[in-house]
Amino acid sequence: MVSVIYILILLNFILCPCLARAEEALAVPSDASVSEERPVKENPTLKDFGILVGYGATKAKDKDDYVTIPMYFRFEIDCDKFGLGFSDWVERGARDFFHKDFRPAGTTEFFIEPFVSYVPSPDNNMEAGMIFAFKYDWPLTSKFHPYVWGGGGGMYITQHLHEQSTQWSFTPQAGGGFSYFLNKNKAVNVEYRYRHFSNADFKLPNDGMNQGFISVGMTWYY
Repeated sequence: MVSVIYILILLNFILCPCLARAEEALAVPSDASVSEERPVKENPTLKDFGILVGYGATKAKDKDDYVTIPMYFRFEIDCDKFGLGFSDWVERGARDFFHKDFRPAGTTEFFIEPFVSYVPSPDNNMEAGMIFAFKYDWPLTSKFHPYVWGGGGGMYITQHLHEQSTQWSFTPQAGGGFSYFLNKNKAVNVEYRYRHFSNADFKLPNDGMNQGFISVGMTWYY
C-alpha cells in the first residue's frame, strides 16, 4: 500500500507540469488582438505626491509667539478621471442649461495630507495631524499653474495653551499658490495657507487660534 502511494505521488510531480505545458501549447486565443501586447493602464487614482515645508507664527495668550515649522506629505487624486471635477460640473451645466459646449481648462484634485510640525516656541513641542481638501489647478501656461484649495482635518499638539483646554483640535484650512513645472513629472510649489484650530467647544475654554503659513516644496507627477 505504501508503495502505491509513493508511485502516485511520483506520477503527480511528473505528469502535472507536462499537462500544464501541453494545455498552454494547445490554447488558441478567441481574438487575434489577444496575442498583442496590451498597454499598461495608467494609475487610475493617485495623480501626484508632494512634500512641502512651511513656517507660521501667531500670538499666544500669556506666552511667547506660537511658532510652527510643518512638513506636509500631499497625496493627490485626480477628480476629473471620475467626472467629479469642477470643470466637469461646469461643462454639464453649460450643456444642460445653455446648450453650449464649454469646459474650463482647470483640473480638480482631492488630496490627503498627513503632517508633522516642530514647535520651537513658546516651548519645544510637536504637532501631528491629517488634512483632507479639494484643490483647483489652473494651467495659466504649460509651466505655471496657480491653484487654490480648501478643506480641514484634525491634529494633536503637545503644547499646552491657555486658549485650548484640549490638545486634540479640529483644523479647517484654506490656501493658494502655484506650481512651476521643471519638466512634465516634477514641479516646484510655493503656497500660502491660513488655518484655524480649536476643539469645537467639546471642552472650555475654546478660544481657538488662527495662523498663516508660507510653504515651499516639490511635487512628483505620475
